[in-house]
Parts: sequence; C-alpha cells; structure tokens
Amino acid sequence: MDWVKPVVLPVVAQTKEPSATPSVEDEEESQVPISEESLSDEDKDGEDEKRRKDELIGKVLPWFLNQLNLYSDEEQNAIKACAIEFVNDGTIPNPAIVITKGVLSQQQLMELCSAFILLDKDRSECAEFAKTVFGTTFNNTEISTLEKKIKGKDRMQILIDTYWEAEGLSIKNLSPSISNSKRKETI
Repeated sequence: MDWVKPVVLPVVAQTKEPSATPSVEDEEESQVPISEESLSDEDKDGEDEKRRKDELIGKVLPWFLNQLNLYSDEEQNAIKACAIEFVNDGTIPNPAIVITKGVLSQQQLMELCSAFILLDKDRSECAEFAKTVFGTTFNNTEISTLEKKIKGKDRMQILIDTYWEAEGLSIKNLSPSISNSKRKETI
C-alpha cells in the first residue's frame, strides 16, 4: 500500500442551534487531516505541475550556472542572482555589476538564455533577460532580433540532457514529448 500524505485543512465547528450572536467557541477552528486521495484532480494536477517545474529548475538552473565558468566569480554571482530572481519571480533585475563583453559570444549567450524557455518563459522574456543581464554584449541589438535567436524547447531539452549525460549524471528526460529517435536525429 502506498503511503498517503495527510493534508490538513481548517474546518469551522458549528453548534446545533445557531444563536443570534455567535460566540468565539462556535467559530473555533480545528484541524482535520484529509488524505491525498480525497484531493480534487485539479489539486493533484497542480502538485504534479509544481513537482515537474521543481525538477526542471533543478536540471536547467545548474546547467545554466555551469556555463558561466569563463566569467569572474563576481560576475557569476551577479548573473546567478539575476537568473534566480527571473526563475522565481519572473522579474529581470539589472546585475549588480557590469558583465564583461566578449567572454561568451552572442550565439553562446542566446543559447544560454534559451534554457529559460524550458521553465515556461516565452521568447520575449528570454530575450529581455539576455539584453538586461548581458547588456554590453547586446547594446545595439533589438529585442525582436534576439527573440528570433532563442532556441525551442525540444532543442534545449536535448542540449541539456546531453550535457548531463556527458557529465555522467543520470537525469531522466522530463519532456515526454521528445522521443528517443527524434533525440538521435537532432543531435
């Protein structure tokens, strides 16, 4: 039998005869455990979606940060802070310091920022992140041009999975839409 995680929801206790002025005791809250089986399908879907997103973040963000090894520690920390805030809050802060131009090429940076597309960010958000965080590299480039350079979900999924496999880590493919045959064709 599978272990069932109890969920605790507040329930308001009621008396048999409602009085004109309810007392504090009438509205006293008690905690009633509810099993996961009694949760609605929407709640289960929400939990599954959150778990999937957490797994993706645990896969994409370390990959993103590992690509920054050519930058100084100070620059890496500034980029990391921006990336974490972008992933968690959806906001794109300016980095605490100016990020050096030319450490990674524009193409490499666009590939790097394309990873966020796996975390349900759209192309314009990924392009805005690239332009904001790596501004010195993209000074004279329009956002619309950057949007066109963002890679798709399938390509990024394959790229990141290949990276983790090369590192010797077995991380399951979190995108069931990509078949193994399609993966071999794309690589």
